[in-house]
Amino acid sequence: MSTASINGWCLTSSTTASSSLRRPTLRPSSVVASLNSSPSPPTLIRNQPVFAAPVPLLNPSNWREYMGDKTYEEAIEGLKKLLSEKEELKAVAAAKVDQVTAELKTSASGDSVERLKQGFIHFKKEKYEKNLALYAELAKGQSPKYMIVACSDSRVCPSHVLDMQPGEAFVVRNVANMVPPYDQIKYAGIGSAVEYAVLHLKVQEIVVIGHSACGGIKGLMSFPFDGTTSTDFIEEWVKIGIPAKKKVLADHASEPLGAQCTHCEKEAVNVSLGNLLSYPFVRNGLANKTLALKGAYYDFVKGTFELWSLNFELSSPLSV
Repeated sequence: MSTASINGWCLTSSTTASSSLRRPTLRPSSVVASLNSSPSPPTLIRNQPVFAAPVPLLNPSNWREYMGDKTYEEAIEGLKKLLSEKEELKAVAAAKVDQVTAELKTSASGDSVERLKQGFIHFKKEKYEKNLALYAELAKGQSPKYMIVACSDSRVCPSHVLDMQPGEAFVVRNVANMVPPYDQIKYAGIGSAVEYAVLHLKVQEIVVIGHSACGGIKGLMSFPFDGTTSTDFIEEWVKIGIPAKKKVLADHASEPLGAQCTHCEKEAVNVSLGNLLSYPFVRNGLANKTLALKGAYYDFVKGTFELWSLNFELSSPLSV
């Protein structure tokens, strides 16, 4: 017979806030935490430029000057508008559209490659060459303390958020940071990562990190799961979190979808912690106290980070 409990702390970016202990309760046959509700995260404002009035007349020598800051689509629309207003230009401008289209596409492709190139050059000079001893050690092998399961969302890179150096964490990222139950066929990808981390890398802690404004969790809360599907993979994958969805709908049925998603972003972490208990090598590590499980929640809108633990122990046998 085993028992599990969850406890944790909350770290905020405010210098005046203090850590607060939380002692959430567990319900039978599931690992869930009682978490404070938080308001629905605001809609993320995309960083899209806003452009001014229509572009002026262009010629091959000055089109880059005027369109250097424009998107490809806006540049083409500007040329089409020019054609509609200047009837006499149609004879030559139509050919220029194809020319500019090709040049803009080439430029955009070149910019993306240059970004990767300059990114690596910066890394090489500012990090690699300044930490040669570290990378020399890493060349010999890895022995990370943590396995981190995080979302694939581009805004929540765990190494960046937790300021971790190469070699500190064995990281697995997927949609909605989910750990499925033990299944050698259906979930071999995640299973192999957990097995490798626990049995071969000997990690000391597995940390599952949820986050605010998670698209995968919004999908989980929105998909009907009535036998119809609108995606090839996503619905089947986020089904792993259905126990979290059911709990949120039972406890917060009157709240709007945004608030329900916030609750589910945390409850889904607890579902993953519970699923980790279905892996025999994880249970062995917990029983032998060589492994610990933790849940976490990163709110990038508020700049806060919560962390809680799943405590697992075997009780003494009872003789009657």
